[in-house]
Amino acid sequence: MQCPPVIGRAFLLSFFNIMTTAIIYPLYRVKRLEEICFTEHGVIAPKSSYTASGKQIPYIRSSDIDGKNINSVKASISQEAVLAGNIKLVQGNNILIAVTGTNAGKIAMLDQEAAIDSTVIAVINHHKVNLDTSYLYYYLSGKISSLLKISHSGIRISDYRLGKLEIMMPSLRQQTMVVQRIEAQLKDVDALIGNLKVLANELDNKKEQVLENAFKKIAGSEYTKKIKITVVAKVQPGLTPSQSIPGYYGSAFPLFKPSDTAQGKEMQASKIMLSDRGIKIARLVPALSVLIVFAGNLLGKAGINRIPAACNGQMLAVIPFDTIVPGFIYYQLQSAYMQSQIKALSVNDVLTKAKFEELDFLHMPLKMQVQFVEELENNLNAVQEELSDIKASIDTALRKRTEIVKTIL
Repeated sequence: MQCPPVIGRAFLLSFFNIMTTAIIYPLYRVKRLEEICFTEHGVIAPKSSYTASGKQIPYIRSSDIDGKNINSVKASISQEAVLAGNIKLVQGNNILIAVTGTNAGKIAMLDQEAAIDSTVIAVINHHKVNLDTSYLYYYLSGKISSLLKISHSGIRISDYRLGKLEIMMPSLRQQTMVVQRIEAQLKDVDALIGNLKVLANELDNKKEQVLENAFKKIAGSEYTKKIKITVVAKVQPGLTPSQSIPGYYGSAFPLFKPSDTAQGKEMQASKIMLSDRGIKIARLVPALSVLIVFAGNLLGKAGINRIPAACNGQMLAVIPFDTIVPGFIYYQLQSAYMQSQIKALSVNDVLTKAKFEELDFLHMPLKMQVQFVEELENNLNAVQEELSDIKASIDTALRKRTEIVKTIL
């Protein structure tokens, strides 16, 4: 007796799926990342390790990782310092991941030997016979967002979840084909992103020039004099309440951290929030104060908190008196005039409260400060509008890039 046609088609389809799976599955292996790669954090190198003489080794921090290729590194250390200290070296043709900071979750391919700091983790492929590093790079790029973890200390990559991440491993030949297909489709997108980043960099430089020209102009004014910041503001160190006491954290007050300065002048929100109890421990910072980073690789970055808040132990709060405009302090701190002083007085990327209070600030009558800030912001806003359009285009291109990788993998 014949089976009804519908049952026959369903049976054949089921049989086909079973046989296809049976044939294809052996071509793929699934391994946890920890089974096929070593993962290793870097260490913080003292600033005394930086030198301009002898053989230089790139020293990579999370802020340097912004795209597949690391095109520029802000710091380098001497070979002698590497040999003398416990500084982690990573060989080329391995992967670096920014695990904390504003670039947390970004990945790069390392093309030469380099040292890494504690904000970076190296994924070292010791399974190269069966695993193409470029394939692994793209595979991790498509999965990295699932590894981001938000805690009281900020956004970071979970080491545990990274190690347990399952990697689909087809044959080496198939991996190569996947990489070729991805890179063929990414060619035009990457070229566009590169061109847009060049334009964005030019506009960033233009903003810096506008700021510098403005402060050069007032530096020679008969109405301007040099003062210490304590004459016009209170300087208050930040503090991070103990994470072991959950009652300190809640939803009442933002706890700003260095990476929040990426918001620009207006620091509106933080992913870390304190309770009424926690703000008493951290010390309240009134709205319209200036928060500046005094330690770490974001040394000198600043912002103005728009609402009552607190800042963590790597930041100082500059709480202005009635004789100075917060924006005047903020823009001055970002100027080359002030940044050069900060660099000169800092030791190992740390500027103490006492040293900060030694900085020479420019001061002028309140009415002139207001006028100066208004004129400066009009000039900066014109450049910022162009920059915002370009950055929006970069974000769109990056999303398209991610979609291409995910679709192929």
